[in-house]
Amino acid sequence: MKSSPQLRFTATIILFFALLSQLAHSYDAGLGNRAANFRGFDIVNRSTIQLDDYFGQWTLLMFFATWCPPCMSELPQILSTTESLVTNNELAVILVSNDISATHTSKRPETESELKRLLTRLDAHYPVIYDGGIYDEVDHWRSIPAIEWGIDGLPNTFLINPEGVIVANNLESQSLDCALACYMQGDYPLLALNNYYTMNPDKSLSIIAEVSNSQRNPIEITLGVYQATWVCNEDNEIVDEIIYQEDNLMSGIVDFDQFGDSFHEFLLPPDPDRHYLLYFLKLTYESETDNCSCNEFRFMTSNDVMLAETEMIDGKWIMMNSPKQQDEIGFKSEQK
Repeated sequence: MKSSPQLRFTATIILFFALLSQLAHSYDAGLGNRAANFRGFDIVNRSTIQLDDYFGQWTLLMFFATWCPPCMSELPQILSTTESLVTNNELAVILVSNDISATHTSKRPETESELKRLLTRLDAHYPVIYDGGIYDEVDHWRSIPAIEWGIDGLPNTFLINPEGVIVANNLESQSLDCALACYMQGDYPLLALNNYYTMNPDKSLSIIAEVSNSQRNPIEITLGVYQATWVCNEDNEIVDEIIYQEDNLMSGIVDFDQFGDSFHEFLLPPDPDRHYLLYFLKLTYESETDNCSCNEFRFMTSNDVMLAETEMIDGKWIMMNSPKQQDEIGFKSEQK
């Protein structure tokens, strides 16, 4: 018996998302690993490119989105810092946008138009991969390359050497010029900073810093937060928000095992009025080499947590529930 066109279409869609789920766990973009190839459409130069095209030269790969405040802080500085290196063919920069397609039907507003305005404003000439994004299996809006690489928190940057090996992850833009000079002359630590979070049964939030350091000397790490409390009217329409920001809410010392790996946990207590949270982790590595002009390398990673469910209804943002109304929040988000 032949299947109907609708059944075949449904089966194709199921297979497609099953493949994406498999891809999301098939590659570890870890320090010292070979950078996995991916393809995407470059909306600046209007052509399909792949990461392997840049094999043989230093490459800075950045995953970003216009809806991500730290991305919009880091991106202009990164473009400015790397411009002369790109012009002299000493470095390639590839940007991967995780902006939301104007044709989507998600609970988030589209940001494709803002991406186009941003590229015009920056007069971007670097490759910018954009595919419109999809909702993945953990209900996050991500591009296909981001799913393939297991990217969750943004921004997420990778420095890849000419042999195609990831040598640094999430170098902060403010010290990027000096750090690039040291890395590109072969005098650098193998160091990466990533994060993930878990929601605990008591509604507290465990934020885990995942740090790798080839030289294994202790490093101080700090946690900063930006959180919003949404104010609603009697119809649950969001009419205002109250912002709280603290750049250095907590700090600690990261010690490393014999392999140069470590995890450091920050615990945020429950807060029923915390509807949205953006957190960022920063660390400063003090160089012990005499050959590099840098005396420190700075790294930064961030992630966002949606604690209240919202939905666009008739052009208005409605808060469907809040942490006060939820009996249990059973999700986990990881940045790999």
